[in-house]
Amino acid sequence: MVLTLPSSVLEDIFIDVVLQEGDKAILTLALVCTCFRDLVTQEAFRRQAYILWLDSVTNWTVFSTSYKAEYYKMYRQAMWRHFQKLHSRYAFIVGCFHGVFCFQ
Repeated sequence: MVLTLPSSVLEDIFIDVVLQEGDKAILTLALVCTCFRDLVTQEAFRRQAYILWLDSVTNWTVFSTSYKAEYYKMYRQAMWRHFQKLHSRYAFIVGCFHGVFCFQ
């Protein structure tokens, strides 16, 4: 029954799940079935989820345009590895799926 929903509706639901549960929800959703995996591993989906999360935790109107241009974007895997190396005491990668790192 869920798979009869249009993909745009599923994406909206999954975005809400990721915003409520965090990055690890992407891995959980991807493991449910191939349809879910195909939706949540699209770069457009991950970018939208990440940008919405950034908006939920940061008031971007107080920052300059140049600051926002530098930090209002998704980071590449190399940046995450660097982040984990610097902050290994505080963040633990609980999984990686198609380039999506999930922290706990």
